[in-house]
This record gives sequence, C-alpha cells and structure tokens, in this order.
Amino acid sequence: MLLDLMHLEHVRNLDAIVEERVFLFGWPVKIPRSDGGPARPIALSEWPAGKPQVFDLSLTLDAGWRNVVRVMRAKGFEAGDPVQETGFAWLGHSHTHVVTPAYLDQEALGIASLEGDGIAQVCGSAVRIDLTDVAYGGLIDEKLLSERVGDANVSDILVLHTAFSDRIAYSTPEWLLKAPRLDTRAAQWIVDRGFRTVAFDFELDAAARASNAGPLREADVPVEACLLRGGAVLIKNLVGLAAIPARRFFLAAPPLRLPRAESAPARVMAVHWQ
Repeated sequence: MLLDLMHLEHVRNLDAIVEERVFLFGWPVKIPRSDGGPARPIALSEWPAGKPQVFDLSLTLDAGWRNVVRVMRAKGFEAGDPVQETGFAWLGHSHTHVVTPAYLDQEALGIASLEGDGIAQVCGSAVRIDLTDVAYGGLIDEKLLSERVGDANVSDILVLHTAFSDRIAYSTPEWLLKAPRLDTRAAQWIVDRGFRTVAFDFELDAAARASNAGPLREADVPVEACLLRGGAVLIKNLVGLAAIPARRFFLAAPPLRLPRAESAPARVMAVHWQ
C-alpha cells in the first residue's frame, strides 16, 4: 500500500490537455473529520512565472448548521467496513457556495452553465475591493462602492472584502445580525457596470435573514435578487481574504457539477504568483 499519497478519482477530459505540465486545482469540499470528499478539478494550461501562493477561502461544511448539512461517514476498515466512504447532504444554501440566476428564474442558466468556456465566470482574474473599514451592520452604498472599485474591469471577478467572516464565526447568530449591508442601489450599480461575477465575505441581506424563519422569498433578499436578476453569478461566504498579499489575484471557485441545480457547494481558492 502506498502511504501519504493522495489520489483524485474519476477525472474527465484529460485528452483535452496537450501540455506536458498544467496547474491543477483538485481540492475537495471541506468535510470535517473525513478521509475524502467530492471535488471539481480544473487545470490551467498557462500561468504566470514565479512562485505560487495558494490561499483557501472556504468554510468547512459543518453538519447540522441551520439543518441544511448532514455528513455521513463509514466506520472505516479497522471497524470492519469493506469500504471507507464519506458523503454529505446539502439542502438549501449555506457555507461557501456558488449561486446562479436560476435561483430566481428556472428558465435562467444554472450550475450547468459553468461548463466549458463558462467555467471562466468563476475561475479567473479577481480584484479585491477593500471595505474592511465598514462597521458591523454598516451600509455599503453606491458612492462608497464606486469609489473603492477603482480600475477593476468588468471581466474581473469582483471580490467584496469586509473581513467580517474573519471576525464573526459563521456558525453563530451574529453572522446574520451583525453583517454589513450592501445597498440595493449599489447592487444595481454592479449590474449596470456589467460585472458578471461577485464574491463576498458577508451576508448581503443580513437584516432580512436575521429571523431565519422558513423559506426565503425574493422580497426577503432584495440585494441578491437584484444581482441575480441582472445575470450575475454569486460566490458566497468566503473567509481569509486578508491573507492574500495583493489586490489582484487568480480566483478558482468551481462548484460541484450538479447540472440541474441553481447552486452548489464550492472549494474556493486564491492564487497569487510572486
């Protein structure tokens, strides 16, 4: 038996790679206390010269939180199970995940749209917008956002960095109660500017979600609704953005391949080449 050797099973489209070397992204979603997990592998055929720094921006899929995640584990070889397996059920939207416009409009493209050339919408150049001075519960309005965006291109993934997720634990009610708020007019400004992907480390519609009472309606999430109706893809609940040493970096946020879903969990990573 080979020790200390990880393997990535059931990879597809290897025949499309003509290069001898690629930069491989193959991280599984973060399931605690598990020996493995599902992954969405992608490969870069070209990347900048220099030493890469890789940063994990993902939450761990803790079982039981808001009753939407359930983790199942086999006992293990030593306990008599013939196969070691780890599985999870993810019901609803939670933890680090990607949301597509299909969440509001079943006729819109969902996770299946992030295939082929569409993967570039969640894997590409990103620009971090510094909003770390926004107070708990503070408002991010159109004026502040437009000032901070600066030279970001509409082809960039727009990353709204408040550092909220590094100060408040995602598993606590304070995540909903104290999160900054993005104004709906700021959301419309993002849509009007033409940004196609927005990532963030706080709950956009925190006030509406504070009660956590039953299924949400579109009226309960006006900011998300504005972005999604405008065609944007959302990368939600990032952590650790402050560790990235540059404003610009490569963001890889491929969600699990759930072709009939409007959203899916993701293991989000950032790479900065020095």
